[in-house]
Amino acid sequence: MGDNNITENKRIYISAYDDYQYHKYQSAIDKLKTIDLDHSNLKINHLIVKSLFHLKKYRQAEKNLLEMPDSYTNSVDDFNFMILVLLKNASFIKAREITVSVNIETLKRDNLKQIVDYENNYSKKHSSTINELVKSFCSIVNQKLPFQKNELEKALKLPLHQFVFACKYLLTNPFLNPIMRISIFDILRKIDLNEQIEFLWIDHQRHLINPSNLKPLFETKSYLQLSKIVDSHYGHDDPMMTFRLNNLFNMQLLILYPYNDRKINSAKLWFKITDSLFNDQQFNFKTKLEVEIWRQQKKLDQIINKLTR
Repeated sequence: MGDNNITENKRIYISAYDDYQYHKYQSAIDKLKTIDLDHSNLKINHLIVKSLFHLKKYRQAEKNLLEMPDSYTNSVDDFNFMILVLLKNASFIKAREITVSVNIETLKRDNLKQIVDYENNYSKKHSSTINELVKSFCSIVNQKLPFQKNELEKALKLPLHQFVFACKYLLTNPFLNPIMRISIFDILRKIDLNEQIEFLWIDHQRHLINPSNLKPLFETKSYLQLSKIVDSHYGHDDPMMTFRLNNLFNMQLLILYPYNDRKINSAKLWFKITDSLFNDQQFNFKTKLEVEIWRQQKKLDQIINKLTR
């Protein structure tokens, strides 16, 4: 039965490909959609996306493409096509994020130039749409987190200049949710923004940082060290405690980011004090560092409780 399905799927694909070659794009799509999803692969995805693109159904083409984005990095033509699909949907920030991740300098340079050209053209034709997006994105601080995340997703359709402008405004807003702060930093890091950005941290002071120099949270020293300590201390013996402590540490690190490595200079001691507090155990403070860590964690607890109300 399985072999029969494979043979039938192959026959359908060949027929759909023939339709595509003769510019019968909708017919090709209709046939490809009948193929068993268990046998869906990159060839089917690519043919559907290209057919949708020729039909100028750019939004649907992007949606299908982003189901298998890595498959479009296997050749220069596929990569260029992926960026073009994103640009047709004004997905400028996503296009930049993908472009700067490649190691071929000529490919990166050519696509960045194309992105700038599309951004400039879009800015001339859709200034009111851009202004509304910026205004909506900049006013997220008083909204609930799911709404804020949704607005950030919409803002990825802004040209670079307007997106960075809005991010700079939000990063200096004292009411910005720390989860949104790290989300914004993560995007600025991924697009390799190489300039000094001012932001308000949990000490209520303004700091400067270059996003291109940042590491993802899960690659920072404190994250890796704490994860290792939790695993070695509880590991498979108490998976529930491992899960709960990792969640707590992840939240602490998220709030401390991008200075989590600076603040957690002794992961072992940080874990020891947190573990005691978490399990309502008495901790015998012996040094000023231990007291300082305890104070920092109490402050973080207050922030976490406020965020999770």
